[in-house]
Order: sequence, then structure tokens, then C-alpha cells
Amino acid sequence: MDFSIRKFVLALFVAAPFGTAGFSQSVDAPRQNSTIFLLSQPRHVEGQVVGEDGNPMAKVRLYHLNLTGVIVTGSDGRFALDTSAPAFVLQRPGFESVLVRTNDVSNVRVVLRKIPKSGAFPVCSPANHSDREPGWSGIFQVPRTPAAKVSREVLDVDFWSRTIHVKSKPTHLQAIQGRGPMWGGAQLEDELVWGSVRYVEQAYDLGGQLLTDAKAWLPNGKCSRTIGVWQESVSYSSVDCSLAEPLDHILDRICAIPGASEHLSK
Repeated sequence: MDFSIRKFVLALFVAAPFGTAGFSQSVDAPRQNSTIFLLSQPRHVEGQVVGEDGNPMAKVRLYHLNLTGVIVTGSDGRFALDTSAPAFVLQRPGFESVLVRTNDVSNVRVVLRKIPKSGAFPVCSPANHSDREPGWSGIFQVPRTPAAKVSREVLDVDFWSRTIHVKSKPTHLQAIQGRGPMWGGAQLEDELVWGSVRYVEQAYDLGGQLLTDAKAWLPNGKCSRTIGVWQESVSYSSVDCSLAEPLDHILDRICAIPGASEHLSK
């Protein structure tokens, strides 16, 4: 079964006792056909990535390319590729990612800016770890708050999932938290990135694994956001951007348990 469909069915099962209003705001929207976003002809794009000091940045990853394999910048910070994707993202842990539109550039110079403060994803301290919502064995911990009600974990053969219900007017909001061998990647789907009118992402290193916090604003006024690593994430999808603040408030306070990278490697 297609992974997006499995998440859809799972979310329906978990959300059913709480009514359909929240369901329509949070589960994965039907995926758009990616071909409608692709350029009619591959476009050659080349450029250089530098830091705020102007020095070239190596090992910057190019993602959402509609290409097989991984492309990274060399020691001179340069890259060159041919792609039919209308946009791609430049990522390096500790920095704010940059979205590059390919339909109006052929040579680009990109500056990656450091994430404020330490550039590391928040680790749960003894204080906020004890204040987390109980009943979840994954690495991402949701803070306990009167504004949120968290469902029990549900096991679907090869992944665990639960729903975070957030009180909000005039509608019901919810996010999905999942983990497991078949939970898949944690980054937003290509179609959401390509079709966005605004895209914000921060990349982190979690014990050698890439952790991203990405949010896309779409032309229809909907927003999607995900925080995660491979095989674990917390996300919401297709929520009215004007109503998403309560969800963002919860996601902004998520932390990773101490030793999360060792937990993931088991």
C-alpha cells in the first residue's frame, strides 16, 4: 500500500472518536501529480554556496531535485546540475536552508545563514522532559499543555503513530506523530516544496542524521509543516495558514530526548 494512503487510513482510525472537523484539517491531503510542476525541459543550473563570511561552503546538500542520487557542493562551494524540478533546497546542518527556483535562474550565488543560538536542535532538559506528554517512546517529545490532547499510541504492523489534538476556534486542529521502520522520510513532499509560495526550513545534525524543520505556504492558503528525521516525525498537513498558529506553538516547543541519536541507531 502506498505510504501516503497508509498514513491517511491510520489517521482516520485514530481521529474518528474526535469527529471529522479535525480530520479535514490535519491528515495528509491527497498528493498532487508531481508532473504538473515539472518543467517541460530540463534546465541547467549552476552556482556557489557561501557562508555569511563569504567563504565557500562544502558538503551542502541539494534536495527536492527529482533526480536519483545525492548532489553536494565541493570544496569551492560550487554545484552544477540539469533538472526538470521547478525548485530545489540547499541544506546543511546548523544553517537555515534556502529554496532556489530553477525557472528563472541559471547561475546563482546563495548565502547560508547560521541558525540562531547554538544551531542545534533543542534537547529535552530534565525539567521539560518530565513535563512532556506521556506514552510515547520515540525521540521527539511533545510538551504537556492544556491546549493539547494527545491520543494513545497505535501500532500498525511496522510503525507507531498517535494524534496531537489542539484546541482552537473556529475549527479542530491536529498533528500526527509517527515512528518506525516504514514511517519513511521526514521531509515535506516534493510537490509541497515546488508548489509553495513561501518555504522556510532549518536543518540540524542529530548524531550524524539530518533533522529538518520545514514549513510550506501554498497558493490555496494552506500550510504544511514537518519536524523529523528518517523514520520519525511530527507534522501537520493542509491546515489553513491563518489558523495554524496553535499547532506551530506546539511544534516550536518539541525537543529530542537526550541520546536521541543512539536511540535511532537501535
